[in-house]
Amino acid sequence: MDGVVLPHNSGGLLREGSILRQIDAFPAALLVSALPPPADLKIDYLFHDRLPAYVEAADHLARSGRRRPAMVGEWPSTQQKAAAFFGRGAQHGMQIQPGAEIDIGAASKTESIASRCRETLEKRFNGRDFPFDALMCTSDEMAVVAIDYLRDDAPGSIA
Repeated sequence: MDGVVLPHNSGGLLREGSILRQIDAFPAALLVSALPPPADLKIDYLFHDRLPAYVEAADHLARSGRRRPAMVGEWPSTQQKAAAFFGRGAQHGMQIQPGAEIDIGAASKTESIASRCRETLEKRFNGRDFPFDALMCTSDEMAVVAIDYLRDDAPGSIA
């Protein structure tokens, strides 16, 4: 193998010594990310700005008549995405309610993002009406869990 492309969410990998040594073994390595690589890592870098997608999602939801959006993600890494999404939503006159930032917290090595997302939704909303009419998820895995939760467990939900 002559090279490797690291996806945008490889930030944690770039702090692992064994991974760094493996990356150094490739004649070519490319990081595709919104965050630059550590200064001491000799790797090519392609800036990938995902924030416009969150702005476009808010535009779509506003056109669809949604007015009370929420976002599920892992803060603080979701902070910039949330700012883009909620900022654009506010420009459209959406009501950004308290609690619209649904932080699932960081999953442990033995806990999946899916289980952490499900647990967070259950703790926050079980037995209560879901107060939002749109839900933006910062990963496909969270979206699948949220759809399942809203469809089966949340009274008055958007699903």
